[in-house]
Amino acid sequence: MNKYSEDLLQSTVEPSYFMVAFLCDTQYKRLIKIEDDIYTKVSILIAFMAALLIVVVNDMKWKEMFRGWDLSSLVTFIHTGLYQILSLASLVGMLLTTFIALKISVTKREHELDATRFNIPSLYRLPASEVAQKMIDDLCLVIDSFRKELDHKQAMYNGAVRLLTISTVLYVMKVVIENVLG
Repeated sequence: MNKYSEDLLQSTVEPSYFMVAFLCDTQYKRLIKIEDDIYTKVSILIAFMAALLIVVVNDMKWKEMFRGWDLSSLVTFIHTGLYQILSLASLVGMLLTTFIALKISVTKREHELDATRFNIPSLYRLPASEVAQKMIDDLCLVIDSFRKELDHKQAMYNGAVRLLTISTVLYVMKVVIENVLG
């Protein structure tokens, strides 16, 4: 038996490393599923925002908004001011929601285990348990970084949905002012 075979027989990996590696793998796959779910929700939001923006922009009375304000009475002045403020605020909110969703959708996953980091001749001379420990440590760093990235994307998505809700309420208020008071 040569020296390499003896080293290989003596260099075994403890079963606990396999358990930890399995746990890391399971967690990483769960994070990929969460990322896919976020992208699905963001894609739906972008499609919805495209349709909504077409309706909102077509519904705006642009000529009236740029014509000038009727200052003949206080009620007309308040009506015109509220209408224009609500119209523009809802449109700006919807545009910001769209930009946030687009920003989320174009960011790519940067956190993957780089297998080329382990193709180093010096690692081949280490005991298998040390290599396993190094791989698990790297995978844990990747998982932690990936989780933070997903938390940030989810927070951005939640913010976009809140902004859309506020913008929709402002738009409804604009429609009420336009149809009831106008």
